[in-house]
Order: sequence, then structure tokens, then C-alpha cells
Amino acid sequence: MQSFSLRFSELFVLSSFLVVYSVNYEHLTSVGGTALLQCAANVTETSIVIIWQHNGKSILNHDPESAQIRTDKFTSRVIGEPSTVELEISNVSFNDAGNYSCILYLQSGVPKKNQMTLKVQGYPSLSLNSNITVEGDFLEATCCVQFAPPFVDEEIRWVLEEFPDLPNVDTATGMSTSSQDGIICNTLKIQTIRDYNNKQLRCYVGSQPDLSAAVSLDILYPPTVDILGISEESTLSVEINTLLNITCVADGNPLPTVTLEREDGVNIWKPTTLVSEKAETDENIKVSFLRAKSNSDDKGYYRCYANNLRAVDASTIRFYVEITSPTTIQMLMPPSIKIREGGELVISCQTEGNPEPKVQLQRNVQTSNWNSLSTTPIPIFKQDLVSTWMFRFDDQEMDLTGSYRCVGYNGVGEHAISGEVIVEGKRWLLCGKCLTESKRLTREGRHLPSSLKEVEIIQEYEENLELYNTISDDNEAGIAKHIQAVTKKDMKFISKLKSGRHTERWLGLLKSTASFSSDKNVYVLFLSGNEKTMSALWSRHLHFVVKLPRQENIVTTLGTFEDNGIAYCIQEYLPFGNLRTFLETEYGQSYIYGNTVEPIPQEFVSFALDVICGMEFLRYHGWIHPGLCAQKVMLDNQTRRCKLHDFCHMCNRTDKINLILENETQNGFLQIAPEVIQRDEYSYRSDVWAVGVLLWEIFSYGRYDVMTQCWVFDPMSRPTFIDVKEGLKSTAETYQMTFIDKEAKKYPAAIEQEMYAREIHSS
Repeated sequence: MQSFSLRFSELFVLSSFLVVYSVNYEHLTSVGGTALLQCAANVTETSIVIIWQHNGKSILNHDPESAQIRTDKFTSRVIGEPSTVELEISNVSFNDAGNYSCILYLQSGVPKKNQMTLKVQGYPSLSLNSNITVEGDFLEATCCVQFAPPFVDEEIRWVLEEFPDLPNVDTATGMSTSSQDGIICNTLKIQTIRDYNNKQLRCYVGSQPDLSAAVSLDILYPPTVDILGISEESTLSVEINTLLNITCVADGNPLPTVTLEREDGVNIWKPTTLVSEKAETDENIKVSFLRAKSNSDDKGYYRCYANNLRAVDASTIRFYVEITSPTTIQMLMPPSIKIREGGELVISCQTEGNPEPKVQLQRNVQTSNWNSLSTTPIPIFKQDLVSTWMFRFDDQEMDLTGSYRCVGYNGVGEHAISGEVIVEGKRWLLCGKCLTESKRLTREGRHLPSSLKEVEIIQEYEENLELYNTISDDNEAGIAKHIQAVTKKDMKFISKLKSGRHTERWLGLLKSTASFSSDKNVYVLFLSGNEKTMSALWSRHLHFVVKLPRQENIVTTLGTFEDNGIAYCIQEYLPFGNLRTFLETEYGQSYIYGNTVEPIPQEFVSFALDVICGMEFLRYHGWIHPGLCAQKVMLDNQTRRCKLHDFCHMCNRTDKINLILENETQNGFLQIAPEVIQRDEYSYRSDVWAVGVLLWEIFSYGRYDVMTQCWVFDPMSRPTFIDVKEGLKSTAETYQMTFIDKEAKKYPAAIEQEMYAREIHSS
């Protein structure tokens, strides 16, 4: 390139002859950015110098022989083919806005000039009239931006995250724009909803996406709460000993506190003790309430509850947690039984499980195949998860011999199978010696054991002599023959059944000993405290009860033992429960509310006679029964025979009566005769009063005149037990004969046995 040298005065002269080479153009740049301005002139011609001007003032001279000239603010460079000149303005401010021009002085002496305008825009600012807004209130947002030089041709746009149509804009106010001193502002008024919480409200200036401002909305609103995986009024079933997991999901601003509550009474809710695990997000809170191993106490109604101190809290609908358990089943029969030809067969079994298992009876006759029978099980006792079932066969043309077992299933776990009972047939015959022995015992005021009422003829008559010889020994003063020598190692405690103020009753397993060949369930009773008065009373009771002979209407004491200073009493296990529970379950409201049952069930009379026979037996051996009631009468699960328990020896009557008066409720005083409360006098006539109350319980508000005779105020005017029994039999005689005539065709063998039993009893 050929060089020329010109003085400044010469350039000044030349400038008066400048030629505009190109038209003006505009360039928009934001504050803090970089602006690039280009001359449209071709600098391939021989140039002397390039001068950049801002608002008429020179800011940079560029000799084209140098590719680039730089200052702190400006950089001029030659770029491209054909070559052009570019001016770079760094860190643009509002002061940099205005008109720019580039002048090229050429060797030809004709200068060229380009003009351009640089517009500078500030970044928008966004402000709210309130940093926190309550759901439903109107929110005002203002977006402002500054321009230099002032102009108002740029639009301000609004965008709400996830809501492109910008709903709920106030139609009266909408958006308004104002301009002053180069600052443009736009105001948005919008009604808030909870879905706007944590969403970004953004304003844009013009079409440039990087020129925007945003705020995150903070909308306060009350909580909502839900349960994962549970629909309204449904049941959550959890198998026992498995993980219990209830997850509550709550929303609200601020995020609420979440608790799992359990219903404790009608509309009374209390927090649970389950372990909680919490997970929070910007939108909700998830809380899982856990128990590693569920138990039966976890069943009940629950709800999720949320509170964030707003005006209204929240809770879910209540739902029920059901703790299921697999079926267990046991046969409530001895390993083998024998039935009279043409007689009735009754098989009972007991199930436990939740939901209640369905029970079937299966039979096996000399094969390996078990066949399910179509006989419908009869529920005879239910308590908590335990149910007792009875299968009854009375078809005399059917051969009932064989092996039987119960099978239960409730959908949880596997099918449960009980032990087997072998049913064999046998013939019965009234033996002359039995009748003779019965009459002798009756004369002595004693009772014929049930084992002598039905005697099996095996081979020889003499084979039963051993059984007869034991009868006369029952009334000896020493330990009764049925009492077994037991130690704690012979016992296994299974579960607590009842805990009273002074005593506890457990279900136990008495292991096989020399007295019997297999394990069997028993009741185990012992004192729950160490009070001296109770300890003395308990010791005296055990001293006498082991001498009490076995009788079919008395709960049998099998043995006693002592361990670590605690005396234990073992009694026979009667899973059928007490008489009151049976009457309530079997006869429902007819019993509970005193409605008469027509006709009077035959077993009501049998129950009453059993109780009176038991009371006669106790009186004969020096025992009394203060507070006798239906709850203190147990039922044998096989024969439905009534058995008395919780009686006391006459020498313990004072302590026993005081204990009853301390613990009984007002209704419990019905069984206590007036002379006991008023004069602290107790006799066998006082027991007659209690028997009258018990008869009233059995026959639902009194159907027999003999009851009212038991309630005569004067003890000596009350009947004896024998009078009560005879009066009861006399009053019920017509009904009993009607019962026998009506059922004779259907149950001839059973009626024959019943008449024989009554003949033995009367003799």
C-alpha cells in the first residue's frame, strides 16, 4: 500500500467535501453488553485513516495499516473480504447511546462517511405489591425498563409458568403502561389461586428473550391431605407380624405438619405411636407411618390430619385397618369316641383367625382320601378371634364311624387342619349293678358319676369292677383321686385370658404325665399381687379344693403347685365359655332384653337342674357360692353341661363375701341376699337367693313361680335346694313331656337315653 502524509488542517479541509456513502441504521444493545457497529465502506482502496465519532466527537483514529486499534472502551478492526471496518463497544452503558459515524479518508482525496444509531436498553425490574399473598387475593406486579435515547416502541409481555393463557387477570384493570424520563412500566393485576404457588411470573421487553425479569410467587393457602392407595371408607388389610405402612400426602403453604390419628371413642382422635418417615418437596410433604411388625392392637379406624396454622385444618375420611391372621384350628374332642348305634354324633372344633375362617368337616373311612362333608357348621361360641363350631349328625341310617378332622381357611396363609378324632360304634346296656350302686349313693346323699350311667359291655361283667370299687372312695378326707402331682416344668403358659383385681387366669398346656397320655389345655389361676389377706384366703381355698371330689356340675381342679412363693391352681379347660355369654350369643336380644322365648328351650331346664345339682353337691361337702350368677357357670363344650366355679369353703365365707362387696357393681348386688348386706349373716339359704336370681337370668325375667319363692326376705322361709329342684321339675313337666312326644320320632335313641337318665336320677 502506498503511504501518504497529510496534515490535520488538510484533513479538516477535506472533511468539508465528505460524501455520505451509506444510509443510517439502528443497533439495540442492553446495558452491560457489547455493541458492534460496522462501516459499509470498502477499505480495500488505499486509505489514509479511519476516524470514529460519537455524537460528533472523535473517539478513535484507526490507521488501516494496523489491523486493530484498541482502547479501554473501544476497539476498531478491519474484518472480512471485501474488508470493512468494525467498532466494538464493550460494557455498554446509557452514556454510550447516541449517533455514531465512521469517516474513511482515502488517497483519492474523497472521504467516505457511514452513520448509525446505538440504542441502549436497561434490564427490566419486576416488583410485587406484597411478597406473600393469600389465596384469592389480587396481586399487583410491576415491570419497568429504561431506554436511552428515550423511546416507547418496545412492548412488555407477561408469562406465568405453566399458565400460557395468563388466567384470572383483573378485567377491570388488566395491564397498564406508563412512560416517564425514558422509563417504561407495565402493571399486571391478577387474582391468585393455590396453583400459582412457587410458579414464576416473568416479564419480557420486546422480542429479546434474555431481556426479562422474574419472581417466584408465594401464595398462602390452607392444607389438603390424602392417603396413598386407600379409597374412601375402605379397609386396609395387613397380615399380622408384617409391615404396617400408611402414607399421608399433604399440600399447603406453608407446608403443613402431618400426623396419623386413631379414633379413640366416638369422634375422639388421638395421634398414633407409629414411627414416621418424612419426605418434603416444594409442592407437598409425604409422611409414611410405619410399624415393622403389626399386631392385633393396631386394628381400628385411622385418618390423616394436616395443619399449617391457616384458618382451616384438613383431615381425610376415616379408614379401617384390619389386622389379618392365618387360620389355626384344633379339635375339641378326645382322640377317639364311641357312639351308640343309631345315636347322635356331635363334633366340635375351634378356630382362630381374622377374617373368620370358613370351616369344613372331613371324613376318612379306611382309606387315605379325606372327603368334605356337606354338614353346615353351627357357631356355638365366639369371642374376639376365637370361634367354636359344632357339627351334628342325627341320621340313624347313616354309618357315622370313621376318622374326622376339621379344615379351616380364611384367605390368609395356608389351610389349617386339626387333629383327628376316631369315631367308633358301641352298644349300651343298663347294668343291674349300676342301678343298685345308684340307689346306694342316693341314700347316702351322694351322686352317681356320669361314667356309670352308660356302661359299655366289653367282654365280661367283672371287667368293670375296678370302676365300681373307686366310687366309695370319692368322699375320703384326703386328696381327691383325680388330683395330679404337677410341677412348673409340667406347665406351659400360653396366653393371659383375664386379669382381675387380685387374680389372673391363663390358658396353659399341661404336658403329658403318668396320669394321662397326651398334652391338654387347662386353665391356670394364681394371685396377681402379694397382699397378705388375699394370700391367706387363696392358700385356704387351695387346701380345701384339692379334697373336693369330682362332680359333673363342678369345674374340676386337676392339681396345684407352688413356684417362687406363688401358688398355682390348674383347672379343666372349658372353651365353650360361661352361661351368660352363651345365652347372649345363642338367643340374642330375646335374652338380653328379657323378651320371652316361646317355646321355652329344653336346655334352659337342663341348665337350671345342672346348677341346682351342683349347689346341692357343694352344700353337702361344706362349700357355698356367694354371688352366684350366669357368668360363674361354665359350659362343657361336648355335653353343654353346666359347671360351677368361683365358689368358696364355708370357713372362708367372711373374706369371700367382703371381697365380692368391694368389687361388685350395683347390679352385682342382686345375687347377694339381704341378710348378708344388712347383718353380715350367710347361710345355705343365702345361696338359695342367688339361685333364684340365676333362674331369672336363664328364663329371662321370670317364667317360674319357684323363683319368687327364693327371694323371700326371711331366709328360713325360702325353699331348700331340693324344694327348688322339685318345683322346677314339676312346673316344667308338661313342657318336657310335650318335647319328648314331639321329638320321639326324630330322636328315638336320644329320648330313650334321656328317660333312662331321669329314671336313674329319680331312683
